[in-house]
Amino acid sequence: MLDRRKVSGGVSEENQTIGRHLRATDPIPTANDVAIVVSSRLNKKPREVRRLLTGLCHYVFSATTSGEETFVVRIATSATKHLLAGGVYWNNFLRPLGIPLPEILAADLEPSEIQFPFVILERLRGTDLCAAYQTLSDTTTKNVLVDQGRFSGIVDVDQLCFGDPLLQSALTQTALLADALDVDYIEHWMNLLKLGKQQRLIVAAYTLLFCIDFMSELGQRFNKEERPEIDPEKFARLNSIFETLAE
Repeated sequence: MLDRRKVSGGVSEENQTIGRHLRATDPIPTANDVAIVVSSRLNKKPREVRRLLTGLCHYVFSATTSGEETFVVRIATSATKHLLAGGVYWNNFLRPLGIPLPEILAADLEPSEIQFPFVILERLRGTDLCAAYQTLSDTTTKNVLVDQGRFSGIVDVDQLCFGDPLLQSALTQTALLADALDVDYIEHWMNLLKLGKQQRLIVAAYTLLFCIDFMSELGQRFNKEERPEIDPEKFARLNSIFETLAE
């Protein structure tokens, strides 16, 4: 059995800046930062700025002007700057190929107006696929938009990478299992990919690794204002999944 002390982490939050993690003393982007970059880069003054709480990585805001134009502003920190840069790379690579990604209206990893890297995007129509189908989660769901039943776009490609495409199936499967949801979606996915026995075992192995990753994230603050309590039920569920897959 995994040692819960190892999973929850032995380093204090004040001394931790790993991956997407923030130290308690790190500065946090605000609506004022959004107003500054929208005004300076688009020459438009927002009348309303709202924080969008979806996701754990960047600070995402919706900015609406007096002319009712709405933009999405994604702001990174020093710990997540590389991920924002990845999103810019993939947007520039995939959008010309016809992938429905939002247009980047402005981006700067070393801005002079504010202390945070940022990207300003057009606002795509639609809602997250996971809101339309409640048993879905992660990159293939929370970052996929549907509008009136039709696929309308993808909003986040920051963590796409070159490598084994089976990783994404495993990540989504781990997210579903972590929330005690069915994995029929993954089975359909693997059937469409015509995965054989060996490839399905690889998906299971990747799921085991992601399970460890998910356990390590329990109790982490990420981009939230408060550090959450560790959910004992979720930890027990993940630990059970890990032990089952490890057999």
